[in-house]
Amino acid sequence: MFLMTKPTIRIRIVEDDIFALTADAIVNPWNRNYWPRWLLAPGGLSGKLKERTTEEPWKQLAKLGLLPTGEVVVTGAEGLDGYRYIFHAIGLTFGWKATPDGVAQCARNIVRRAVERDVRTVTVPLIGAGHGKLPAEQSEAAILAGLADSAHVVGPGEEARLEVIVVRYPVGQKENPAMSENARAEDEASAAADFAEAQRELDAACEETGATVGCIRAPGGLSADALREVAKIIRQEVPPQKQRNGNVQTNNGR
Repeated sequence: MFLMTKPTIRIRIVEDDIFALTADAIVNPWNRNYWPRWLLAPGGLSGKLKERTTEEPWKQLAKLGLLPTGEVVVTGAEGLDGYRYIFHAIGLTFGWKATPDGVAQCARNIVRRAVERDVRTVTVPLIGAGHGKLPAEQSEAAILAGLADSAHVVGPGEEARLEVIVVRYPVGQKENPAMSENARAEDEASAAADFAEAQRELDAACEETGATVGCIRAPGGLSADALREVAKIIRQEVPPQKQRNGNVQTNNGR
């Protein structure tokens, strides 16, 4: 009978910018591939990864289809300095929420994927503590519980098969409301202006072609880039209204 033994891991908890660290793999807290990535407004760690990587990791991810909560899948980290792999941890449910059980299962699978890929170091943000709305302390506790359940945790000076670096502030800024309120307000104002401009572009495309896409006016998470992509597709695929015969109903919210 073949007996599987738990790997030894060493856990470090740091307060740092995850992109200032170097490791074999970085964990991306991801949804279940339920929404195409281009339809999502960039935010949190996933948004930063989108900015820093090529399209290749996301093409690999899209091919894997719908993923269960708690699963972890591996892609390359093309374009991302300091990392070889991205571990996409499915921390959200269909309801776009995170639970301690789901986060703990992600942690277990992070260890499994690390062993499979001969990864020696992995950085792990607080899964589910962003869009998943799980309190940071609950996310951290669930991660530590999942790690302890799947591996033998050793002390700082002991030899370990894997080092897991849990990063409390994964995007380089502490969650300090007093310190970040002005920056947050500026970011929100800039994002709102960009979204409004993208909406005007979509309205113009609808006006020109007579396309009916009124539902896009309640995007519920669609990014400005996604609206521009829809406008582009409309202009490419739908002939201008004046070139068509008959009356065409328009619906651009006016």
